[in-house]
Amino acid sequence: MPPESPFKDPTNTPLVVHCGYHKVGTVWFSRIFEAFGRVYDLKVERGERILRNQVSDPSPDTDIFVDPHSRVVRESLPAFRGSHMVRDPRDMVISGYFYHVWTTEKWAHEPGRMDEKEWCRPEWLGWTYHDILNSLDQEEGLATEIERASAGVFHRMNAWDYQDERFWEMKYREVIADEDAAFAAMFRHYGCHEVAVEKAVEIARQFSFKNVTKRDVGEKSGKKSHLRSGRPGEWQEYFTPALRQLFEARNPGLLTKLGYETSADW
Repeated sequence: MPPESPFKDPTNTPLVVHCGYHKVGTVWFSRIFEAFGRVYDLKVERGERILRNQVSDPSPDTDIFVDPHSRVVRESLPAFRGSHMVRDPRDMVISGYFYHVWTTEKWAHEPGRMDEKEWCRPEWLGWTYHDILNSLDQEEGLATEIERASAGVFHRMNAWDYQDERFWEMKYREVIADEDAAFAAMFRHYGCHEVAVEKAVEIARQFSFKNVTKRDVGEKSGKKSHLRSGRPGEWQEYFTPALRQLFEARNPGLLTKLGYETSADW
């Protein structure tokens, strides 16, 4: 006998779409969705299957689609209810840099992958991104991470339509501050009934930062880890005046648009 539908109206179930960005909890959320899908027999799909494409679209039989790059074309989707999470872009720079200096992800070890980028120096042609970062001191490496992210992920964050009511807008710092409330609100937005909402919150607790890492948020790992610190505001320890100036020059108005600053003078 198939499990009960998690939706209030099982005859009219929407596609669930979650959109995020690299270093904005997409692995974390995917684990929650996959566990939720196992309980309710839902197909969960991640967008990496078309990572190099400009857009991400779910397969026709998908129930929950996780787009880790926010490239989904909403006009091509069937009826859906979505969520979208952002993080302070400066914390994304810090998290991304410390991850990319050691990551084993294939793309970061492909020679010449960065050759076409406008910020790629002539002496880096044919290099891997991993080797580029490891050839630089920390400030230069962080500047390079700003350049790389500004041309991709931050551009997509700036271009996102934040007025589409089909998407439940979330900030990483607010989710971390009260995970139970955040996940309950998100699953209610999807149209789930209260029993399913409670099950989703229960699952989310299992995959919290503390349960997965055995560390509190902000406590750094002494080992190489995808989950390094997770503390909002960590950028303040690393951003020099030069990095602040570079970030604002490459991403004018982004921090005020997202609500992380009230002016360009931060």
